[in-house]
Amino acid sequence: MRLLMASMLTILALAGCADEAPPAADATEESFDELGGEVTATTGIIRGIVIDPAIVPVEGATITLSPGGEQTATNEDGAFLFSDLEAGTYFLDISKPGYNTTQSS
Repeated sequence: MRLLMASMLTILALAGCADEAPPAADATEESFDELGGEVTATTGIIRGIVIDPAIVPVEGATITLSPGGEQTATNEDGAFLFSDLEAGTYFLDISKPGYNTTQSS
């Protein structure tokens, strides 16, 4: 079986946790444009890219957010996004048939 990894490009942005300006946009921003998502004064987002060991984006991987059980799937660029999240600790279970399931916090 192949491995799935939540890329270190995963960005955790929980508003209200810091009064800093958001990081500058880079090339990965294009992968997230179609996903939308909005950070407010009391909520944030978790977004990232799922890659395989060869650092190739994985399309169609299922991401399950805990707590809450909300699910989404990666797009053709391997990108995913959860929005409207309260500040806290979350775990991501990443799975796709043919790959080993991975968990990330």
